[in-house]
Amino acid sequence: MSNRALIVQELEVTVSNKPGKIAEISNIVSAAGVNIVALRAYCIGNAGFIHFVTDNNTLACEILEKKNYKVKHQDVVMAALKNEIGAVYEITEQLSSKSIDLYAAYLTTGSGGDTTMVIAGKDLAAIVEVLNAE
Repeated sequence: MSNRALIVQELEVTVSNKPGKIAEISNIVSAAGVNIVALRAYCIGNAGFIHFVTDNNTLACEILEKKNYKVKHQDVVMAALKNEIGAVYEITEQLSSKSIDLYAAYLTTGSGGDTTMVIAGKDLAAIVEVLNAE
């Protein structure tokens, strides 16, 4: 299966571990007309970490920084795949068979039966090459 994969920027905002922080960040971003297309969030101790990809990272950063949030950037791969049984296995097996190390991965919704997998790893170019191979 050939997958469409490309390198994009993921944004990260660190917040206090309190109820409503994801809502707060997503409200700031959406009020600026920016769509969040992928998101993962987790907490470690008193800190919360919100990682997300948008359709306009430049504007999202500007707006969040104006609100005194520190925004970190990280390159990740976004890979399109079918929303069906075994799709995640197929992608991760392709990467595993080439000994490509992954740091993190999460799924987001897509349209028309498709979904998107966001992948962080040591060699993003290799991930894209493997997933875009015929």
